[in-house]
Amino acid sequence: MVEHDWGISDPPVQGRPNSKMFKEPDAPMWLFLPAVWPPSKRTWMPTGTHRTKTYCHVPATDKTYTHDRPRTQEEQTEIDDDADALLAEAGIAPRPRGRVYYLEVPTGNSNLQDILKLIVQRALQKEVEPCCCKAFVHTAIEVIEERFHPTDLR
Repeated sequence: MVEHDWGISDPPVQGRPNSKMFKEPDAPMWLFLPAVWPPSKRTWMPTGTHRTKTYCHVPATDKTYTHDRPRTQEEQTEIDDDADALLAEAGIAPRPRGRVYYLEVPTGNSNLQDILKLIVQRALQKEVEPCCCKAFVHTAIEVIEERFHPTDLR
């Protein structure tokens, strides 16, 4: 059985993750995924500086300008707090701050998107809304347990 575990004591990966590992999804519905992924099949790296893009559309010229800048600590804290609130609703402990996770896919899968699609398909079959909620987390755990070899789940 997969348990909720952020790998708090796991050391970060040195250098680049191996080619079978994929960066965790950015969408809020997947915030929980690293916590339920098999520990032996995930790693993390420090995030570094988060960036924010600002868009400004000028109707008179029909042009859109972008401005890219580092996020302030206050902005990042607000984002992290919002993520932790979603995770709490799903029954998952808060994420460790300052980490980006990389997930290794099960043998026979070429990318993380394949697994995410399977999870969403299963959720829809069960009439579970694909969002960061308890029912969706349980559905993801079911699919993960089916796709990975039992020795990978420890």
